[in-house]
Amino acid sequence: MAATPTVGEEIRAIRRARGLTQAQVAEALVVPQAAISQLESGATRPRWEVVARVLALLEVTPEEWERLRP
Repeated sequence: MAATPTVGEEIRAIRRARGLTQAQVAEALVVPQAAISQLESGATRPRWEVVARVLALLEVTPEEWERLRP
Protein backbone atom coordinates (compact mmCIF):
# COMPACT_ATOMS: atom_id res chain seq x y z
CA MET A 1 0.00 0.00 0.00
CA ALA A 2 1.45 3.36 -1.03
CA ALA A 3 2.01 6.00 1.60
CA THR A 4 -0.29 9.00 1.54
CA PRO A 5 1.60 12.03 0.24
CA THR A 6 2.16 14.82 2.73
CA VAL A 7 0.99 18.37 2.17
CA GLY A 8 4.59 19.31 1.46
CA GLU A 9 5.00 16.56 -1.13
CA GLU A 10 1.81 17.66 -2.85
CA ILE A 11 2.95 21.28 -2.87
CA ARG A 12 6.32 20.21 -4.33
CA ALA A 13 4.57 18.29 -7.11
CA ILE A 14 2.30 21.24 -7.94
CA ARG A 15 5.23 23.67 -7.88
CA ARG A 16 7.22 21.48 -10.24
CA ALA A 17 4.20 21.02 -12.53
CA ARG A 18 3.93 24.82 -12.70
CA GLY A 19 7.62 25.00 -13.68
CA LEU A 20 8.70 26.97 -10.63
CA THR A 21 11.76 26.56 -8.44
CA GLN A 22 11.80 26.81 -4.68
CA ALA A 23 13.79 30.02 -5.06
CA GLN A 24 11.11 31.57 -7.27
CA VAL A 25 8.34 30.67 -4.83
CA ALA A 26 10.36 31.97 -1.89
CA GLU A 27 11.12 35.23 -3.68
CA ALA A 28 7.46 35.76 -4.59
CA LEU A 29 6.37 35.12 -1.00
CA VAL A 30 9.29 37.10 0.49
CA VAL A 31 10.47 34.20 2.63
CA PRO A 32 13.80 32.37 2.75
CA GLN A 33 14.20 29.51 0.29
CA ALA A 34 14.90 27.29 3.29
CA ALA A 35 11.31 27.88 4.44
CA ILE A 36 9.95 26.44 1.19
CA SER A 37 12.41 23.54 1.36
CA GLN A 38 11.37 22.75 4.94
CA LEU A 39 7.69 22.97 4.01
CA GLU A 40 8.09 20.55 1.11
CA SER A 41 10.29 18.10 3.00
CA GLY A 42 8.05 18.01 6.03
CA ALA A 43 10.85 19.27 8.28
CA THR A 44 8.43 21.82 9.68
CA ARG A 45 4.71 21.72 10.25
CA PRO A 46 3.34 24.56 8.13
CA ARG A 47 0.82 27.03 9.44
CA TRP A 48 -2.33 27.18 7.34
CA GLU A 49 -1.67 30.81 6.38
CA VAL A 50 1.65 29.77 4.80
CA VAL A 51 0.06 26.88 2.93
CA ALA A 52 -2.72 29.19 1.74
CA ARG A 53 -0.20 31.73 0.44
CA VAL A 54 1.73 29.04 -1.43
CA LEU A 55 -1.46 27.59 -2.94
CA ALA A 56 -2.60 31.06 -4.00
CA LEU A 57 0.76 31.73 -5.63
CA LEU A 58 0.58 28.39 -7.45
CA GLU A 59 -2.99 29.26 -8.49
CA VAL A 60 -4.41 26.10 -6.96
CA THR A 61 -8.18 26.25 -6.62
CA PRO A 62 -9.92 24.63 -3.66
CA GLU A 63 -11.47 22.16 -6.08
CA GLU A 64 -8.07 21.24 -7.52
CA TRP A 65 -6.64 20.83 -4.04
CA GLU A 66 -9.45 18.45 -3.11
CA ARG A 67 -8.83 16.36 -6.23
CA LEU A 68 -5.16 16.10 -5.32
CA ARG A 69 -5.88 14.84 -1.83
CA PRO A 70 -6.02 11.04 -1.62
